[in-house]
Amino acid sequence: MYPPAFQFVHGDHVCLFYQSEDSLTEILVPYILEGLEKEEKCFFIQKPSVVDRIKHRLSSAQIDVEREIARGSLLFQTHEQIYFPDGKFEPEAIVDTVAKNVKKTIQDGFSGLRTAGDLTWAIENPEYHERIIEWERTVPRCYSDGPALLGICQYPANATPASLRTSLREAHPMGIVDPDHASIYTWVELIEPPFIAEIITDKFVKSTSYSYIIRREDSDQVLYRGDAPDFETAKANARRALQTPSLRKNEQLRNSQFN
Repeated sequence: MYPPAFQFVHGDHVCLFYQSEDSLTEILVPYILEGLEKEEKCFFIQKPSVVDRIKHRLSSAQIDVEREIARGSLLFQTHEQIYFPDGKFEPEAIVDTVAKNVKKTIQDGFSGLRTAGDLTWAIENPEYHERIIEWERTVPRCYSDGPALLGICQYPANATPASLRTSLREAHPMGIVDPDHASIYTWVELIEPPFIAEIITDKFVKSTSYSYIIRREDSDQVLYRGDAPDFETAKANARRALQTPSLRKNEQLRNSQFN
């Protein structure tokens, strides 16, 4: 079983655009295994087909799935149960429920709440496009009020309209890029407009090396590049690079040339 390419921590609110249920499973199973190892409660809102895939892969990794479900460390629910508890999608009410769940998770003896929620239903229904942006802009309150929370919001890459995808990316501090199966690489984006940092690694091995680059959101030109031995160091270095005064100064000079 592949280890997680990126080790996220409590407080991280991550966006994932996935290519297929196969690649989604490759990302979520190591993510769950890490959560179980850290004594976190793993709470997942997934399609039944994805739940079946995850359970099979966990069993292959020698996890007693039914035991973990029985002791409350692993929970699967549908989007109707979470996002439409009273038949309506109300972002504020759901945020309050999440906050209560984080508090109860700690009271129950877990070290934190690890989540991943599929929002394909919102992409498939244009009537919810504006509401889902509202949700993504509201939910960060859970992460500031409940530091023991870690969550991935997942969307189908090919079905998400480009304009909506841009808004969703901007609503998250970090985003996992799931490339097509021809690529052995995967990366995390850190977005601080007008710049973006990409932390890149091999998705199939336990890497001892991560590369990171800084570029403008609207350009492929690399403005800064570095390497790090692990994800946390790469993330910290990339964030510092994003705040480099010379980078900001060059951006100000660039803007003044076009004003």
